Amino acid sequence: MKRRMNLTRMVAICFAFVFLMTTLSALPISAATEQLEIVTQVGNLPGVRDAPAAMVTDDGMLLVVGGTDDCNGAGTLYSTVIRYGLENHTVSYGATMPYTRWYPNYAVGTDGNLYVFGGYDGGWYSDVQIYNSANNTWWTRTGAPNNMGGGCAVALTNGSFITFETPWTSDSTMMYTPTTDTWHTLTANPLGPVFGSERAVLLNSTAILVMGGYNGVVAAISACEIYNPVADTWTAVADMPIAVAGGGAFIGNDGFVYYVGGSSAWPNTGTETPAIQRYDPANDIWTVVSATISPDKAFFGIAQDKDGDVFVVGGWNTTALDDIDMIQTINLAGDDEITALKDLIANLNSEISDLQNAVANLETEDSSLLDEIAALQGELNQTEDALNIALDQANNNADDANTAASNANMMALIGVLVGIIGIVVGLIAMTMAKKKGGQGPQMVAQPGQIRQ
Repeated sequence: MKRRMNLTRMVAICFAFVFLMTTLSALPISAATEQLEIVTQVGNLPGVRDAPAAMVTDDGMLLVVGGTDDCNGAGTLYSTVIRYGLENHTVSYGATMPYTRWYPNYAVGTDGNLYVFGGYDGGWYSDVQIYNSANNTWWTRTGAPNNMGGGCAVALTNGSFITFETPWTSDSTMMYTPTTDTWHTLTANPLGPVFGSERAVLLNSTAILVMGGYNGVVAAISACEIYNPVADTWTAVADMPIAVAGGGAFIGNDGFVYYVGGSSAWPNTGTETPAIQRYDPANDIWTVVSATISPDKAFFGIAQDKDGDVFVVGGWNTTALDDIDMIQTINLAGDDEITALKDLIANLNSEISDLQNAVANLETEDSSLLDEIAALQGELNQTEDALNIALDQANNNADDANTAASNANMMALIGVLVGIIGIVVGLIAMTMAKKKGGQGPQMVAQPGQIRQ
């Protein structure tokens, strides 16, 4: 009975899991698009920050690291860390960077630290600077084989990082492993030198989407590639509808990739766009959504918090910018329901795994039970054979006893009949004697007796 209940439970959970996944996958794309919400002017920075690094801490601090106040790199370059409180809108400063940097490649690691790779300070550099926001401390590690900056970095789930782009001269793809503080040079982007493709997102462990950028004559391109860090291979995917560089990219709570803003050419020579482009990884389709950012901008920092909200920090257009905008992507079910569904899926996966293990154990137990049943069946067969023999013997003995009883009864009946016959014969004899003499029996004189 217990096994039957376990199996029934597993089947029910499997059906529930399939139904849930089918429901989630069936959410219409157009409706999900309408849920994109732009909340502008969450706050302002103390001054213009062009191409800084950025991250959001777990305690709600937006960090704006480095950058410049001139998109051409001719103005003031910063090594400061602005700590902006998203709840109370306060501004404070963290520990100063070891090296001043503008337009670095950066990413938040699985350890929660901000990794700043290379960047510009009168020239391009290959150093690694790491910031621990909890302790407000910086440290440096071994530099890369090539200079980095004007590109992007992506944190892998195993703790390593992939960085893309060596500015202007040649394309370079490299892997950095913090645990061993080592670098490995990987296969370069087949598109060649692409500057400002600052935007890449991790789709899964074998797919990084790299989008847009500037070609060698600083014109924006629309080409997109998927880089596989496991196989070290590149694959072309659908182009963006709008050729841009210097924008920002993130994965929304709805599972789509969003590319925000950007410029058609190097700042002061191109046009910034307010457009938001969306990529559907499952179907390899790009579309331009109806929502836009305002004002249009490029060369901003971008950071995403643990709830999926995205912050566009600073940036540049013809007037220069110092604002902080927030972007929210809300699935049709809502953020809270999405979180609950994700938790439910995780629990269902765990339940299914446990039940699969239980079924495997039951199969092992059933194998032993089958052996026991086979042995018991053999004993039962032997017992039935012995019982049949005993019944046959008992039937034979009963037949013999019945035969003997029948014989004894027959002999007794014959004896009774003989006695009856004797009595009848005697009666007949007496009757005949009376008819002859009319008297009863007479005494017959014995020889020698004198008659009186």
